[in-house]
Amino acid sequence: MVRRVLCAFVFIIVLALSANSALSQNWYNSSWQYRQRISIDGDHADFSLSGDLSQFPLLIHLTDNSNDLFGKAQPDGDDILFTASNGLTVIPHEIEFYNDGSGSEELRAWVKVPSFYSSSDTNIYVYYGNEDASSQETPADVWDSNFRGVWHLEEFAAGTGTPDLYQDSTSNGNHGGDFVSHTEKGGKIGRGQRFDGVDDLIDCGNDATLDVNYITIEVWVNVNAWINDMGVVAKGDNTYRQYWIWAWSANGSYEIDEGGNINNAWTLTGTGWEHMALTWDGTNVVTYTNGIQEVSNPQGTGTINPTTEPLVFGNIPGYQFWDGNLDEIRISSIARSADWIKASYTIQNNPQNYLDFQAEETEEEEEDSGVAIRSNILHPARGESTVISFRLDNATKVTITVYDLAGDVVDVMFDQTGSVGLNEVSWDGKNRRGKNVVPGVYFITVMIDKKRYVLKALVVK
Repeated sequence: MVRRVLCAFVFIIVLALSANSALSQNWYNSSWQYRQRISIDGDHADFSLSGDLSQFPLLIHLTDNSNDLFGKAQPDGDDILFTASNGLTVIPHEIEFYNDGSGSEELRAWVKVPSFYSSSDTNIYVYYGNEDASSQETPADVWDSNFRGVWHLEEFAAGTGTPDLYQDSTSNGNHGGDFVSHTEKGGKIGRGQRFDGVDDLIDCGNDATLDVNYITIEVWVNVNAWINDMGVVAKGDNTYRQYWIWAWSANGSYEIDEGGNINNAWTLTGTGWEHMALTWDGTNVVTYTNGIQEVSNPQGTGTINPTTEPLVFGNIPGYQFWDGNLDEIRISSIARSADWIKASYTIQNNPQNYLDFQAEETEEEEEDSGVAIRSNILHPARGESTVISFRLDNATKVTITVYDLAGDVVDVMFDQTGSVGLNEVSWDGKNRRGKNVVPGVYFITVMIDKKRYVLKALVVK
């Protein structure tokens, strides 16, 4: 009986994989009329990462008013959603800002990509064009559990005293109370917050989630005037400095867990926006300016002690207030890697340099494309290959990509203009690093002139 069931199972797999024509497009849902592939140039020299990053919050910033998304998505962007590279797996996103107005179109969204590749493009899809969709956002899911607070500082209210005005995008709800009188809202990523250097600050409370053992702090700063001891971020009072960052003598200073104040930890120019980051893993405090490491100081004080003092932006208790602008403040309960800091700075500094929005695609009925697969059960260790064939009436750009079941890119087999007539491309069961892939089912997508066809291949030992 067991043998009979096993034989039936093998027969079903072989039957499914031995079809010689393309499957229908890997379209997320027919209720969405349009999508675009977004390619992120992760192997650009500006990133220079040593390895891939996982579950990375990526900034998607679109200001090209000729992009097809504007005018086809809902006016409030509720129907916008993102998927992994397979076009099917929804990935979390948060829309910080969306404007479909004529002449001022803009989309700013944070998207949690499963993998941000260091040696090749990272590909995702944006879907839109569903007039009946409710909001597809899941902001808290964009930020992994190590994020204890993420403040975009996008909000504005007249006067002061609005509780919880500055929203924390994580699930922790560490929203900031408004004690900012200055009305200017210049930011690095959209709007930020200007502080007057006199008494402006944001109070995020003292929830236990802000008491961390180890830490990463990230913040964009823009100095208006240098004031010694003007605070950027602080938790803990002057008797116990839990974690503080401030400016001193035209540079940045810090103190973590009463480990002693360290001056000149950041070299700041004071001209324009600059990105400051600090990590502490229980052994070393490392600082970064604009993604580049500044100092690494040993500190063995143990885990950071909790306090009941609030987290504040724009002041350190008992000292001076920040005179300038702050934007995109983040606190994590782990020491993020140097690659993470570099990637965060680079994509936030100028995202348009690294984002490539491909031509709009629509879901269409399958036509006779001539797309087929031959020998789709292969043994890479024996030197076997599978062959993808397609026929073109005109010389057309064709991209053939291999994905695993998780939707991650395994290899780009073909990415160029195909010839008129019959074309054949082979895959030898290797990944983009030239290593044999693990046994299992793989999807092979063939993209021809906005039409996408999906084939399957089975790799066996």
